[in-house]
Amino acid sequence: MLSVKYSHEKYQSFVRDFLNEYFIRRGHIRIIWTFAPLIIKLWLCDLTNIVFLVKDCYSTSNKGALPKDVVALFRSLILMTLSRTFNTHNFKNKIIF
Repeated sequence: MLSVKYSHEKYQSFVRDFLNEYFIRRGHIRIIWTFAPLIIKLWLCDLTNIVFLVKDCYSTSNKGALPKDVVALFRSLILMTLSRTFNTHNFKNKIIF
């Protein structure tokens, strides 16, 4: 069954904690400024309702692998599209400081 795995508030909390732990405390503020427009767009955009738009495309069967987090997948697609990066290897290289 397809469902919302994490609320938008939990996502925002994760982003805040992640940026603080891995960038601000380590003095890598430049990365945050570089990606600030993308971070802000995704921070403000609550995508949890996407689940209700796509749920009819998913099987209701209990067989097979469980569905991935649709909101996280859609958020990743938006992030990579807005950053004009179309594979994960190039995206990783783009954010290395």
